[in-house]
Amino acid sequence: MADLRTKSSSSNLIRFKLVNATTGAGLSGLTNSSGGLVISTICDVEGTATVYSAAGSTIQAIATLGAFAAPAAGSCRLSQVDAVNHPGLYEFQFADARFAVSGARRMVITVSGAANLLQADYEIQLPVLDIYNGVNGGMSAIPNASPGSNGGLPTANASNQVLALDGSGNALATASNLATASTNISAIETQANKIGTNSGDSPNQQTAQGTIATNLNATVSSRQAAGVAVTLPAPSGYGSTGVGSGSGPIAINQNTGGSDNLRYINSNGTGIGGANVLIYLATDWPGNPGNVQANATTGADGRWLEPAFVASGTYVAVFVLIGADGPDVSSPFTV
Repeated sequence: MADLRTKSSSSNLIRFKLVNATTGAGLSGLTNSSGGLVISTICDVEGTATVYSAAGSTIQAIATLGAFAAPAAGSCRLSQVDAVNHPGLYEFQFADARFAVSGARRMVITVSGAANLLQADYEIQLPVLDIYNGVNGGMSAIPNASPGSNGGLPTANASNQVLALDGSGNALATASNLATASTNISAIETQANKIGTNSGDSPNQQTAQGTIATNLNATVSSRQAAGVAVTLPAPSGYGSTGVGSGSGPIAINQNTGGSDNLRYINSNGTGIGGANVLIYLATDWPGNPGNVQANATTGADGRWLEPAFVASGTYVAVFVLIGADGPDVSSPFTV
């Protein structure tokens, strides 16, 4: 099996065994000045070898084994490692340029010429992948940062969600939010057709709901494919009507503050579906109805189809069902 050295890596220490041509045992005693010793290297894209020889004084000794020291120009280094415990094992050091030959994928080292030495050929593969890099394997297209850290690949949280952050570090809509958007829009379109039919609505509610109807119908008629984020235009006084939004890092749902604490139900305890859940700071409702912090939608059982995302604070949930009396407001809750 060939040795693996990352292409263009530096300070490489190469060790392999040289054997006696007669006995096959490890050949000890070679030095940089052993008579006839020749060390040659050639890459797969080269037509001419780079040769070092004892006769030409281009093989230098290694001062400290295991510590790379760049050879002089046109030279390499060689020293025996341990003649007693590892007879025949030698360390070689070559200039970094030998591992950076343009287009090369492998290099062969051949050692020959010394007395009693059986010619040895040692192959080194030169992959771009760095098997010693535990972060990105030396691949430039992958961030060189630990997953989940600044600049790294995203990771899932405890709820198996991958949160995207804006420039201020606030969570944007999750993939699960977006995947339910198309289904929810179909339900909203049905409700939009009922707007203005409830005689119990106040004039202000009917005006605001009429604006919602116009916006929803315009959006639904040109809505995008399932799984793609859809922005619903906001009516005056009601803030955003989008699905599962919010810019904060904290996810809330019907179980915030206790099991089914924010579930939308009628007086009989039956869930109410198709309602918009508008999240306000407790200090903003009802004085500032346009300051919606986040929103969601209820399913048929009154539970939220998706979480909303807020910063820490005290909030109320305002439930708005198109074509029905309301809105209904929860007790304040703190996250």
